[in-house]
Amino acid sequence: MPNEVSPSNLFFRNRGDGTFEEATDAFGLTDYLITAAASEIDLDNDGDLDFLIAPVNGPVMNFINNSATGNAMVFAFGDRIGNRFGIGNRIVAKVGERM
Repeated sequence: MPNEVSPSNLFFRNRGDGTFEEATDAFGLTDYLITAAASEIDLDNDGDLDFLIAPVNGPVMNFINNSATGNAMVFAFGDRIGNRFGIGNRIVAKVGERM
């Protein structure tokens, strides 16, 4: 939009009770570029989701989630035969049971 000031993209936080609240500034996601696409991805492999955005008239940007709260689980599969990506692997997790 030439010669116009665009508002920031908005981020809405799920309150967990069926409602949402606008939390763009609180989460550090203020961005005044018009965004064509956005995706959630774990860019830094720490188990939480980061944001990757593609503005219309700007470079691709990322927002790294450095939160120390939440739950995450990481699995590494080692295969010396050649299946280094773990294709076909199966994980069974049982909560509250002793193995």
